[in-house]
Amino acid sequence: KVPITGKRYRIEAVYNNVAQIIDTNLCNNAKLDFVFLKGGCANVCPHIVWNNVDEQFGTVTPHVDTLTDRIDNRVNISPSLLNPNRIQVRYEIYNPDTSCSAISFNIRIETMPGINYEYPDYYQVEPMNLTLRPGEHGFINVTFTAPIKDTLDAIVARRNTKSILDSLFSIRLIIEHSLNRCPQEIDLNAVVTAVPNLSPIINLRAYDQKTPEKPIPEHEVYYFGYSSRTINVSGEYPPMKGDIWIDVDNNDASASPPQEPILKLVQTSGILGMKIWRRNVAENDFYDIPQLIADFRNDPNHATGYSNTPLRGIMVEDVIAFQLAPGIYTLIYIRRVDNGTEQTSSKQTGIEFRAITGIYTD
Repeated sequence: KVPITGKRYRIEAVYNNVAQIIDTNLCNNAKLDFVFLKGGCANVCPHIVWNNVDEQFGTVTPHVDTLTDRIDNRVNISPSLLNPNRIQVRYEIYNPDTSCSAISFNIRIETMPGINYEYPDYYQVEPMNLTLRPGEHGFINVTFTAPIKDTLDAIVARRNTKSILDSLFSIRLIIEHSLNRCPQEIDLNAVVTAVPNLSPIINLRAYDQKTPEKPIPEHEVYYFGYSSRTINVSGEYPPMKGDIWIDVDNNDASASPPQEPILKLVQTSGILGMKIWRRNVAENDFYDIPQLIADFRNDPNHATGYSNTPLRGIMVEDVIAFQLAPGIYTLIYIRRVDNGTEQTSSKQTGIEFRAITGIYTD
């Protein structure tokens, strides 16, 4: 029998040492029944999320994932041991059964005999163990560190299959758990290349230049290897961040165009120097990256003539070379040169270019 209307009841049930508490109000004279059911534990398989797709463990086994930081599904080699190139992928896993006990996970790297699974040391997995309570989420982070050029060259020469397998680094990730069924396997592949990427089209406006159409200046710099220009939010003049920037002789709004773009190095970038390597180069020739690199390497003067002196007289179809370190270079191709007389919305000086970063000649 339920007591009178208006009473408040607190119901507490304990199951598997976990207390569940329900508060309820009795609002009318209707009959109120309390039914307690023991539903048990479904022990459903854990779930994993990759590429925004939620799947149950074992739905795709093995799942194949290719790591890349480029548009061609490759991974850039590391410039040096002190400045390694790292690619990371994150997997979200969770225990979906809110009526079950916690699930413990054990993650291990499986290496197999053969060309694909030779170098597991280039992969790092964190964590290797974790426990998820019912309804709880967790993450597994996998980081691939690309080898430097000398190491990659030695590996490719030893494998010597003349195929993509020569520069392929693979592991099989095994995710096992305490339910002892539906394990998840993930094959991770990284194809390392020394052939650099062609950047998107970059429009770099003059740093801190004001015009009547642009009274509040921006502070644009460019980092080699990035997909776009960057605003230096600290705004100091000259910039102390970035790799290159554009200057003009007078950046005040009262200055009358034309004002030619002056290409300068950011002095803190560590770039050793720059020079105009070639003029009157057809754009399609610049986009033929293997041939362009071969031409650059075969030029007996490719390593000489670099300077920190600002570059003037930049012209469309110029190829400008930058020496990042001994034996490592960037090339940019000039597609457009603005001096402020063009029909643009800001009337700013600037250049438009595409870049190829990470050319190794030694």
